[in-house]
Amino acid sequence: MTQEQLQLMECLRAYITDTPAKQVFLHDGQQWESLYELAAAHKMTAVVYDTLGRFPQFCREAPQLKTLWRKDTIVQIAAQTAKTRRILEITEKLNDAQIPYAVVKGIVCRQMYARQDLRPSGDEDILINGEDRQICEEIFRDLGLEFVQGAAEDEVSHWMDNGTGLHIELHRALLPEDWQMSRILNPYFTQHLASGIYVTADGRMVRTLDPTAHFVFLVVHALKHFVSGGFGIRSMGDILCFAKEYASEIDREQVREILTSIRGWTFFEQLLWIGVQYLDFDPEALGWRLSSPADFEPMLLDMLDAGIYGQTTMDRRHSAAVLVQQAKGEKKSSVTAAIFPSAESLSRRYPVLKRMPVLLPAVWIHRIGSYAAEIIAGKGRGNSPAQAVSLAKQRQSLMERYGIFPTYGRK
Repeated sequence: MTQEQLQLMECLRAYITDTPAKQVFLHDGQQWESLYELAAAHKMTAVVYDTLGRFPQFCREAPQLKTLWRKDTIVQIAAQTAKTRRILEITEKLNDAQIPYAVVKGIVCRQMYARQDLRPSGDEDILINGEDRQICEEIFRDLGLEFVQGAAEDEVSHWMDNGTGLHIELHRALLPEDWQMSRILNPYFTQHLASGIYVTADGRMVRTLDPTAHFVFLVVHALKHFVSGGFGIRSMGDILCFAKEYASEIDREQVREILTSIRGWTFFEQLLWIGVQYLDFDPEALGWRLSSPADFEPMLLDMLDAGIYGQTTMDRRHSAAVLVQQAKGEKKSSVTAAIFPSAESLSRRYPVLKRMPVLLPAVWIHRIGSYAAEIIAGKGRGNSPAQAVSLAKQRQSLMERYGIFPTYGRK
């Protein structure tokens, strides 16, 4: 690991444990600039500033960067405060309507941290029963939210509050229905809507899934993104904090059974090992017995490279398509499936396919043309077809290493 990566992990440890940083590893302006870029990729600039800003050597060699960093932190905190206030207004209306909803991640996870405003949310996810979608959308419109995307048959619709920038994803299914794991888990999460609990956020009640179901979702959400490009260390922090916060309420045997059924148990255990090594996490004190040996370094390095959801380079984004097809259970070769996905796989990005699947060949041509245009224009950091394929092979080996993909039948 680089010094910058070690520093980011130390900042995460300090944040989730609410303790001071133990050490500053950086010594020159270039290192501070690299840390800033790394923190930005993981949506942790405010956490790093809050953790290290009290040290005399913080950005001493890069005073302009220190000023920029401080401004970014202030803006982020102000923006998150406004979004939090807005989501609480929305959930209050859902409470009044007695709708069995569940907010997952987002504001629920923020309540676990001493400095809640330092953990931003890109969006807020709300799970509902399908039959409640219309009344929820009426509430959203009455509150001034703008509909962005989502046909009636989609598992998710998108809404935006233009005043605060709050983005809401309204789900009738938490996972894309063309993923193999969703066949097991979407009914599981929907069934657990009835056993939802309320948590307090800024003095208001927010409904969410019961602790076991919510914990399963946090791990599965990270696993899904690990396959489809990668996920960042902040998500891991949420998982470890949740394991500690709700230790007495999580049914660990149920978690193990579900994760084993979707090939996610080894992945989860390696997350716990990372917590042991870098984040002062003690799984055994919380009732978790680790059966897999520590083998987390490749996973951690991939997480650090991936950023918040695996979008740090164009190569990583394009390579993800190969692995996504495998995770969805495509029968044709993963490379072929990535180039020529099914109409179902493309329907979220190209909703017209739901009405006119005959347009699938035209959509294939459009996707290939867009990729070629990106290469010619040189858009994005890292945009090479050869490197994308190479990265896909490396990450496929990573999936096999942790048992997420089976190794039998591999060519």
